[in-house]
Order: sequence, then structure tokens, then C-alpha cells
Amino acid sequence: MRKYQENKDIATHGNSDENESINILDQIPSLIWRTDTKLQCNYVNKAWIRYTGASSEEAYGYGWADLIHPDDYENYVSVRANAMLEGKAFKLEIRFRRYDGEHIH
Repeated sequence: MRKYQENKDIATHGNSDENESINILDQIPSLIWRTDTKLQCNYVNKAWIRYTGASSEEAYGYGWADLIHPDDYENYVSVRANAMLEGKAFKLEIRFRRYDGEHIH
């Protein structure tokens, strides 16, 4: 029983850390989204939701990609893929469709 409780405490602590990180990311005014290696979105912050007018549920999976300006998407995928292969961070400006339908930098 003790081992089970220790594992439960570790799992709970991990969730607490993730919740704390999400709370911090939600305070940042910049658009933040997270995708997995297959480009499926699994997190968007509150600024992203306010800017795009889309819900997190609409963004999850591949929904987020529908909001990138069509001229920016291929470059984003290419730059991201190269950064992943090299294990490096990257910085790139892309245009997301705003809540009013405009694509703004």
C-alpha cells in the first residue's frame, strides 16, 4: 500500500507541475501553442484563444493549422522540421487568422 501511495503522490505532483506551467503560460500575452512530433496541437494559451477567436478544442489536433496564413504554413513546417532534426530552438514569424478573419503579423 505504501508503494502505491508513493506512486500516486508522484503522479499527482507531476500533474501539479504541469498545471502550474499552464497557469504561467496563460499569463503570457504572446500566442503560445504546443504540437507533438506529428504537428498535432495539444495546448494553446489564453492569448492564442483571444487572438484567433477559436476554442482550444477547435485548435487541438490539426485544427490550429487551418488558422495559419496559407503562404506561411509550408515554411513553418520546413523550419520546424529542420529544427527538430538538429535539436535546436527556432524563431519564426507566421500569420494566424485573427478573430475577425484578418491575417496579421
